Amino acid sequence: MKKVIGYKKEVTNEVEACYNNLMLNRNELQKVQSKLNHLIQNSHVAEKVKQRKGVTEELSKVVLDKPAISKPQALCQTNEKDAPLLGASLVTVPSSLTFISEHKTMYCSQCLAACFRQNGDLLVGTSDGLYVLRRGEDKLSVCSTKVKSVTSVVEHHQNVFILHRKDDISKVEMYSDKGFPYKSKELFQFHRISDVEAVMGVSDRYVVVTHPDIDEMIIYDFISQKIARDYCSLDGLQFLPDGCLLGVWQGILQKYKIKDEKLVEIWTCNNIKDGYSPCTDSDGLIYVTAKSSKKIYVVSSQDERVGSLLGVSLVTVPSSLTFISEHETTSSCLSACFRQNGDLLVGTVCGLNVLCKGKDKLSVCSTDVKSVTSVVEHHQNVFILHAAPDAWKVEMCLTSDTTKRKGLFQFPRTSNTAAVMAVSDRYVVIDNPRY
Repeated sequence: MKKVIGYKKEVTNEVEACYNNLMLNRNELQKVQSKLNHLIQNSHVAEKVKQRKGVTEELSKVVLDKPAISKPQALCQTNEKDAPLLGASLVTVPSSLTFISEHKTMYCSQCLAACFRQNGDLLVGTSDGLYVLRRGEDKLSVCSTKVKSVTSVVEHHQNVFILHRKDDISKVEMYSDKGFPYKSKELFQFHRISDVEAVMGVSDRYVVVTHPDIDEMIIYDFISQKIARDYCSLDGLQFLPDGCLLGVWQGILQKYKIKDEKLVEIWTCNNIKDGYSPCTDSDGLIYVTAKSSKKIYVVSSQDERVGSLLGVSLVTVPSSLTFISEHETTSSCLSACFRQNGDLLVGTVCGLNVLCKGKDKLSVCSTDVKSVTSVVEHHQNVFILHAAPDAWKVEMCLTSDTTKRKGLFQFPRTSNTAAVMAVSDRYVVIDNPRY
């Protein structure tokens, strides 16, 4: 690998040039932004559609000369046969990783694998057999006890694939949808000498299984029905919709394609510490669980071309939420909302406070609203739900000035239970504690 000399200086110069270019066109860009804000805040849907074209045309007239910032592909250069080394950057990840429920396996057996089926059922591989959590039910039921130590279970199209072990033999079996879990076809088996679990991935053409005893990958081809082996050690693997394979090992995530019965690296993402098992969602995000630290790495592959960056972010599961800091209010804290600029709005019994980005103390934002039970920033507006002596009031203000507010509506207050609020592009919804 040959390092590129002077890249840092080159990028710094390009950033400065782009910044200066933007400053020269600052007035034109601010005019377009003002028109867009007015359109968002004050126009109906039909008017927004009508005026959008005009705003787009006006924005296109603002000429931003080169240079544009070059892609960070030049972070490293490799030989043509080598896989490119990818960098890491922060990406926006779903904030909805929520703990839903917990289900115990039977007879104190250890859970080793799990797979959601297309019908909504959850197949669970354990040390004592295969179990199923039916859709809508809250208890696991026995699916099959003929197979033990099920370390991988995968549904692919109309078939279910199971990797299990008996004594010193690991077997890969395939079940049709109609025959599951009683009629199976054995695809292949291999000899085992260690207690490390083998794992499996399935695509339209291949079944790939790790052989942890000898650091090999077993590749079964559905077309030729032959087995090939490639030297590679992976802790976890998952096939992507494009037929490529994700693999995790020794703190890195790699993407492979299978060519001539060998795994060929496409890209590599480092700093996946303690990474163990990958999976993907419908938006193309890659989730990698850590084996012992109770963390989930979220990886975004934004561009499939060679040299594109991967974004990496870290999400902690509920059992490992990390305490960051503590800030005292002068009265009871009732609500909070992060703003797009990084500030934190805090609703209290005595008014609205703000923790500005980079500061460690709260400051007063407004004292003419009391008992602020909800505060929400949406687009360029801040919505506040607060209590008056005999009513709940919902008010809206611009993000630039929270002191000038417009009352949207109010409703009678009949109890001391706090009302709460949510805001979308079209609606403001209030949970009225009276009901």
